[in-house]
Amino acid sequence: MNDIVFSPESIISLVLMAVLGIAVPAAAALVWRFRFHKGTLKATFIGAGMFFLFAMVLERLLHVLVIPLVMNNVVLYVIYGAAAAGLFEETARFLSFRFFLKKNRSAENAVSYGLGHGGCEMILLLGLQAVIALAMIATVSPDVVSELSSESDFYAYSRVISQLTAYSQVTYGNLAISVLERIIALILQVSLSVLVMEAVMVKGRIWLYPAAIVIHALMDVPAALYQCGVIPVIVCELIMAAFTAVWAVIAYKRYKFLESM
Repeated sequence: MNDIVFSPESIISLVLMAVLGIAVPAAAALVWRFRFHKGTLKATFIGAGMFFLFAMVLERLLHVLVIPLVMNNVVLYVIYGAAAAGLFEETARFLSFRFFLKKNRSAENAVSYGLGHGGCEMILLLGLQAVIALAMIATVSPDVVSELSSESDFYAYSRVISQLTAYSQVTYGNLAISVLERIIALILQVSLSVLVMEAVMVKGRIWLYPAAIVIHALMDVPAALYQCGVIPVIVCELIMAAFTAVWAVIAYKRYKFLESM
């Protein structure tokens, strides 16, 4: 613990991650609703709730069973991780539009839902994680670490040291990449919400629901490859940015189509 030094850069970066990770999605949802007078907060909160239920609870329960079986095989790990994310999140979207927003189906509420769904993801995976990191830095003292070490709790000790070391190495570059990655993900979540809304609203377009699953899964492939050490983070971010840009343009055209109905 005494060898771990937290520089001003690492602390400032974590603080900005916490602030931006919460403020950006919250501001986007509020601006969409109250500045542009679009959609409803109901759709936004349903999006946030469904993301938490399907991605953070149900999907992770499945991970507990499956990941130990595939973690040593890069191909299976990538395929499973991407497919699971697409299936759970797009099913959450489809069920929300089909049942919970039955009387509020519109292009505007597709965006509202996407801002809630993707916004919750950004808050939990970026903002809250940074808050936890800062809280850990502030509360875990050398005495606590020494106590863990003296109790021979090697797993807890090594985990704490590993986390603190990682937090001490956060840079402005990490900040920029993390925020950019979450904004890209937020844009894709909104885009996919528009596609799935069309699947529910327009007769004969149900195929857009499984298409959204595939699109979502493909988006997660670069991230899984990066986690496995196959590609560097910059390549991962560039692929995801280009992929999202294509689908954002397509979703914008579908938004205009739904808006004209």
